[in-house]
Amino acid sequence: MKAWLALWAAGSAVWGAEPRIVYSREQPGSQPAYVWIAVERDGQGVYRESPEEEGGTAFRLLPHEVDAIFDLAKRLDYFRKPLDANVKVGNVGLKTFRYEAGGQVQEVQFHYSRIPEARLLADWFARITETQQALARLQRCLDFDKLGAHQVLLQIQILAERERLVGAPQLLPLLDRIAEDETYLNIARKRARLIAERIRQSSASPPAGSR
Repeated sequence: MKAWLALWAAGSAVWGAEPRIVYSREQPGSQPAYVWIAVERDGQGVYRESPEEEGGTAFRLLPHEVDAIFDLAKRLDYFRKPLDANVKVGNVGLKTFRYEAGGQVQEVQFHYSRIPEARLLADWFARITETQQALARLQRCLDFDKLGAHQVLLQIQILAERERLVGAPQLLPLLDRIAEDETYLNIARKRARLIAERIRQSSASPPAGSR
């Protein structure tokens, strides 16, 4: 137990050394019902779907994506002010924004906000969630269900066309494997190739402004 606590403390010290933004959402009945996402200033991130989950799934965002997220946090005064609209809405879940830097912590919770920057920031984390879920589904197809790959690829293509993918290059190794593997359906291989090409083009020429 003492060894585990020492490791936890060391890890916390490393996390607290540089700025990071942590987002969580608790929404019983949704899928997933719980999400926890941490994004560091250098673009490294961790995604979890359970409060009890250890470690989580690591990911990396593109520089312009990280800039957009941290800029929104700055415009929200690093969560020093209330964000909740205090109106009755449906089951939108309890959201938490947390900013950590230099040992200082600022945190705010809300269900629904009318503040544009808060809505935009929540949407960034919703897009990260969608991307991580798509990545997990695609990995399961490679491991267990090659015939199901085409349907998952179609879902990923729709996300890409709607500009919902965040940190999209992390999908490239899996997409390239499918595109080059003749045991997959030709239509799946073609779709994987097209999505990979789109991701490479968009990553090479990031948008001038990020929403």
